[in-house]
Amino acid sequence: APRGLFASWFCCSAAEGDRQTEALRRAIEFIHQGLHHGGVLLCDTDGFSQAAAMAALYISVARSVSFAEGLAMVKEKRSFIRPPDDAVKVISERRADLGALRPERKKQQQ
Repeated sequence: APRGLFASWFCCSAAEGDRQTEALRRAIEFIHQGLHHGGVLLCDTDGFSQAAAMAALYISVARSVSFAEGLAMVKEKRSFIRPPDDAVKVISERRADLGALRPERKKQQQ
């Protein structure tokens, strides 16, 4: 089970190309595993920008929709969010490279 992950938008935005995509992929996997092991807390310093962008990204990957659609789903529940423009731009550009989540395989009973 995941124990902790320190991910800042600064680290992700400072990376380039494949490193940026890999950083986003690791964050998605961390959120996915956390949800299957008790829950995940996404937070940032102001409470309505980077965490909202990561939640929207996870939703878009989990539901196989665009980042814009994932962001709209988050805004339905939290209308006050406003992810940074640079985050929206980078995530939107990288979204196609991230694909979709693979369904969890259930352990076969023996």
